[in-house]
Amino acid sequence: MSNLILIVDDNPTNLKLASDVLECEGFTILKAVDAEDAQVFLAQSTPDLILMDIALPGMDGLTLTRKLKSDPKFKHIPVIALTAFAMKGDDRRALSAGCDGYITKPIDTRELPRQVRALMQAAGRGLPLASVPIGLPIVDGQATSHYRFWADTFRIIGVVLWHWSATRLGRAGSGSGP
Repeated sequence: MSNLILIVDDNPTNLKLASDVLECEGFTILKAVDAEDAQVFLAQSTPDLILMDIALPGMDGLTLTRKLKSDPKFKHIPVIALTAFAMKGDDRRALSAGCDGYITKPIDTRELPRQVRALMQAAGRGLPLASVPIGLPIVDGQATSHYRFWADTFRIIGVVLWHWSATRLGRAGSGSGP
């Protein structure tokens, strides 16, 4: 694999952030602002992975994904929905349209390169991408809710522990004792 990724996103900030993060990790990035722009790139080159925003002006990302997956030239390219849609059932809509995975925005800039690398390695080995742990589970909406519950719980516990330790350290430094 050549590490060529096509990112399709109409939001310039999101497009720049995702592309900058992945370029810093050694990926080569093609940037498209809509489905038509993406099709122009695809006529000229074949990426190893596509990060596809669902809500695009004109032809939406799910329609473009269906179109790509029905074309023998492109159906082997993994398409990962990269979207702010995080409502129940959105992951199923993306998967039923042909997306091979689902990453929600806002992206975690520390995790995105790892997620993309894991997906590309699995695709290179012919493994089903739905089995790749990329953060949020991508197949079962209930599992996604379950994951979010525990992620939120651990985040809250971390904040509480941080505040507790900061308060505790503050007292210890002032000579007031435990």
